[in-house]
Amino acid sequence: MIPFVTPYPAHLGRFLAVALAMTMTLPAQGADLKDVRHSDLWLQATLVTTYALNEHLDPLRIDVDVEHGLATLSGSVDSDVQRDLAGELAAGVDGIKQVNNELQVQPDEAKASGETPGFREYVRDANITVRFKSRLLWDAETQGLQINVDTRDGVVRLSGKLPSQDAIDKAIRETRRIAGVKEVTSELRKTGEES
Repeated sequence: MIPFVTPYPAHLGRFLAVALAMTMTLPAQGADLKDVRHSDLWLQATLVTTYALNEHLDPLRIDVDVEHGLATLSGSVDSDVQRDLAGELAAGVDGIKQVNNELQVQPDEAKASGETPGFREYVRDANITVRFKSRLLWDAETQGLQINVDTRDGVVRLSGKLPSQDAIDKAIRETRRIAGVKEVTSELRKTGEES
């Protein structure tokens, strides 16, 4: 499991707050989902998640605010290319009417010096885990929620029980395709097999 580091960075706190608020404001059954998907809170959560899942952006350095469909991006990125990418991703979200890109280009000194801060590694490992879960969550064969994922320094360990060897093979194959994965070890077993 990935350890939590306290105090949480402001960006991570905002992400968790947005995600929690979003779940508390989802409509009752029968409500118009289109309205929810175009609400500022939904759009903000969508953008935060998009940046968290993008291998070229550091979501802990980007602040997102959405008001009346206007997305304001602030914080910093390493290059003009990353600044433009963040803006294009925001503009591509259905429901975002305009993007105010205030991101500053400030190269990460730790990256430039070759240092890799411990927390940054935890975030990268968490990113791999999230990508795995989002890729296999709705897959009936692999049943993503039935798989335990432990990621450390890019090495992913899968454990749990799946209904068939094909499902196990698919889970391993899909994990190897995730950017940032260096190695996959599997302790997956077929349902009914002894541990």
